Amino acid sequence: MLLDWVTDPFDTVIRLGSTDKQSLKSRSWNAVVTYFAALKHNRLGLAVPGKFSKSGYAILNDGDDDSPESVGEKAGIVGVAVNDSEDSGKLQGAHAKYVRLVIDELATITHHDNIRKAMQNLRVGALDFRFFALANPGSWEDESCQYCIPPGGPASVDADTGSWVSTRGFLVRHHDGLKCITVTDPAKAGEYPFLLTREVVAQNLADCDGNEDAPMYWQMVRGFPVSGAVGAPAVLDPKVAEQQHVADPADFDPSTLVATCEGIDPAWTEGGDGAVRARCYVRVDAYGRCYLDFTGGLFRLRISASDPRPPVQQMRDQVIEAKRLPYEAPFRNTAVDASANQGLADDLLIYAGADCLGVNNSVRASEMPIRANDPRPAKDTIYDRGTESWCVLAEFCKAGMVRGLPAAALKALTTRRFAQRSSRGAASTPVFPLRMEPKEEFKKRFKRSPDECDACALAALAAKERFGLLPFGYLVARPEPQALVQRAPVRPAILVERDDSYGSGIEGAEDLAGGI
Repeated sequence: MLLDWVTDPFDTVIRLGSTDKQSLKSRSWNAVVTYFAALKHNRLGLAVPGKFSKSGYAILNDGDDDSPESVGEKAGIVGVAVNDSEDSGKLQGAHAKYVRLVIDELATITHHDNIRKAMQNLRVGALDFRFFALANPGSWEDESCQYCIPPGGPASVDADTGSWVSTRGFLVRHHDGLKCITVTDPAKAGEYPFLLTREVVAQNLADCDGNEDAPMYWQMVRGFPVSGAVGAPAVLDPKVAEQQHVADPADFDPSTLVATCEGIDPAWTEGGDGAVRARCYVRVDAYGRCYLDFTGGLFRLRISASDPRPPVQQMRDQVIEAKRLPYEAPFRNTAVDASANQGLADDLLIYAGADCLGVNNSVRASEMPIRANDPRPAKDTIYDRGTESWCVLAEFCKAGMVRGLPAAALKALTTRRFAQRSSRGAASTPVFPLRMEPKEEFKKRFKRSPDECDACALAALAAKERFGLLPFGYLVARPEPQALVQRAPVRPAILVERDDSYGSGIEGAEDLAGGI
């Protein structure tokens, strides 16, 4: 940074960020101070510009005003504690021909939004903008890895991959401690006293009980992220999902169709949650084993601001309209998120005579077992209904009984972790009975609400509780074929009378009156 700055000190701005002031001082900024002093007192007669600010965390041009208010507007090098809300704003607001943003300890940064905002701000007007970051991420799920994802996904690179270009266009360099010059050539240890040595590697391995695949060994020695499922327990191990081909689509074949189930997550918000409907076909394979087929069965319920109908009514009418189509799920095989005040389950019950399965995510898990050959009620091992529905979907996946699971749902299922209980001096362990990490915490890593997985989990729950299919189990009795293609569902007879206030949901009801 110093050599870059002194090349053109009046037109170069560099922001150096670390976690907090203490880390900034002891790690990154300490090196800046050391090398700046060495440059200023060189024996070659070079006139090196710049001076330290009164705060000690900025190098400014000698003629600059040293007031804190002017630091962000002047050329120079400024140290910033990114996790400090009062200090993090200093990343932005500096514009020059040459702009650099350097972040140390990226894996321990908690305010990544500040970094993204700073990049977008600092690029404006810059002739040459560059971003540098250093990190030892624990897993691919760490926020620091968002800058490093290769185009082929994490599985396309490994600990022996030296470099690649990420999906965001960044050049990623991986430095493996086992390939460090002082490890491969111990004689170099005297030249580079702060690098890893064979002795240090051996001690770190001993600390991990000799396990070369321990997450800590990979993070601190190999310098490479591990699978999120290895770093912390997730609801579904991504390797299991891959082995069981849960995302592979299935061809539509009516002869294999046993029933249709559906899950609806109506929790739309202006903050980003979306209303989603997930349909899954219950199919039977050539060996008589059933599986859930989600292929092409994910739909977003549209909420229109210009529509005079309330949002719940808009969703209700779309659900009823969809259920008039062949091979759709009857209301009885439909699970609806009935948590808090979402209202759709009640609205369907009142206006359509629906027999939906209402699921309140916050109540205690059910008395029913999770899987075949395990008679324990869910509440013995799982805390609430929300966790239960996700675990049911995960168990179907583990059993190889899922096909065509949407990518967004699969990513959420293999990313969301169980809540952890940490104690001082010991590794974190899952809270028991099991419960998922709070959605607000998960959304910080996942960057959005897991609506698709919520809906798919509800559909899987409906298949288990309303249709009687258990993960790892078999169907006891196959229903009659005529039950597969249902006639359009109807509302109670009193609502068949024409009333335009119900909008599209009432259209076409006259031709159904004979069946009421």
